[in-house]
Amino acid sequence: MHVTLVKPGNTPIPPALYGGTERTLYQLGKALVQLGHRVTLIAHPQSCVPGAELIPCEGTDDEAMRLVPGATDILHLSDHQIAAAPKPFLVTVNGNGGRAARRFHANSVFVSRKHAANHGSKYFVYPGIDPAEYEFAEKREDYALFLAKARWPVSRREIAAEGMRGISDERAVPSRSRRRPQGSFGPYVDGPIRSGRRACPAQQKARAPPRGA
Repeated sequence: MHVTLVKPGNTPIPPALYGGTERTLYQLGKALVQLGHRVTLIAHPQSCVPGAELIPCEGTDDEAMRLVPGATDILHLSDHQIAAAPKPFLVTVNGNGGRAARRFHANSVFVSRKHAANHGSKYFVYPGIDPAEYEFAEKREDYALFLAKARWPVSRREIAAEGMRGISDERAVPSRSRRRPQGSFGPYVDGPIRSGRRACPAQQKARAPPRGA
């Protein structure tokens, strides 16, 4: 199957730092390639999904739609507000803030059961992660890892803190240099970000593919 992932804009895939949607698309693209699908990525020129074709685009969603290869079987869109597309498509809705009253296309899916319910839907697909991006150790350190942009209220970090209470007297989330009191939060930086910018020798690039390609 030929799958085209569409996410134009000013953030590369994967992002160098924070970028939840872009990181999820990176994992999705890698997995589709590993499953043997043909993958095209319409995104920032510095984007890199190994094994996928890149069509650079920093423009609008409408501009990205004009770059969709004619041989595409299905499009994956992210938070796009469109009435129609040149190919069958699925829209993943990622955010929360200020969207409760928004009307979503019938082809929309959300990122969790609760997320879908919050927006009047029952359709969801959990974002995937690649275990290879995370360090495994049989002996666990004495903290819990909170994967979110913690300063956003919708991240609900207080729920994560509450969940840690009662597990141990010394549980803490990751911090930069030392353990912090139970239920507190701090940034965690320990070596390079594995899924940041990297070489992408297997990626092909094209400006405007023929409509039948």
